Amino acid sequence: MDQSKKTLIAQRKAEKAQKKAEKRNKPKDPKKKFSYVMKKWFFGLGKEFKRITWPTKSKLVKDFLITIIIAALFVVVFLAFDQISALV
Repeated sequence: MDQSKKTLIAQRKAEKAQKKAEKRNKPKDPKKKFSYVMKKWFFGLGKEFKRITWPTKSKLVKDFLITIIIAALFVVVFLAFDQISALV
């Protein structure tokens, strides 16, 4: 390597080191404090809850009954398989 390439490489390393030092010494943004972030998160959560479309009572009861019936069918099927496998 000739001398000009070495000096160029050294200059680039020095610039990188200087940028890192500037980032480390940079004062933190007051908006990035934990309390600010949490306040913003809860505010967004409240806005999101207002956008939710909640099911009606009749739809909720209908879906609940369907879930219970399907679960009961699975219980019956698995119980039947268990009884059959116990006999074999």
